[in-house]
Amino acid sequence: MMRCLIAFALVAVFCWGCGGNENVKRITLDSLVEDKPAPKPAPPKDSVAVQQQPGSPARDSVMLVASRVLQSLKNKDYRSFASYFHPKDPVLFSPYGNINVANSKKLLAKDFLESIEKNWTLTWGVYDGTGESMKIKVVPYIEKFIYDADYLQAKQTSFDQVVQKGNSLNNMAEVFPGLHFVDFHVEGKDPQYSGMDWRSLRLVFKMYNNEYYLVAVIHDQWTI
Repeated sequence: MMRCLIAFALVAVFCWGCGGNENVKRITLDSLVEDKPAPKPAPPKDSVAVQQQPGSPARDSVMLVASRVLQSLKNKDYRSFASYFHPKDPVLFSPYGNINVANSKKLLAKDFLESIEKNWTLTWGVYDGTGESMKIKVVPYIEKFIYDADYLQAKQTSFDQVVQKGNSLNNMAEVFPGLHFVDFHVEGKDPQYSGMDWRSLRLVFKMYNNEYYLVAVIHDQWTI
């Protein structure tokens, strides 16, 4: 009998609360649960994010610029080529894998273009083996010691790693520590040299205002 009376009293109180005062907050199961931010929906199975390896963004950017540099060289569009020069640092040109920092020619974009326009003969270093001064005009130098093979179609391309070394010391890491580079490698073709007539073109890049620019053009090959 006592339980019936208690139940009746609770029902009466509940009814009074619902109809008597509209400002009274109604108690529901949802209001008893602590407010929490809605959980983020799980991504669809076919849209799982792939984490890039450290350095991947830099690799993509450098490889893109490097391919554009090669395209401008292949097209002999030297004004376009010069547009990729570092705005502040002169570009170092080395005819061999062993960089002679003291003798290598270093040019800003404006000097490079002026040298072509005025057909100047420049000293690019010394010839390997003889030590004689390498005095050549700009375009012939490009054809002999830069784009002397179709590097744009090179079957072996390496980022931050030398594909093959010549018979001279490769000191690029010491001259340009911490900088990214791309090695475009063309295999030898003449059977009499057993593949030793290979050649490589290495382009070194440095960041400026969040963009990568050219700071070195290094040609390498086995001296036959």
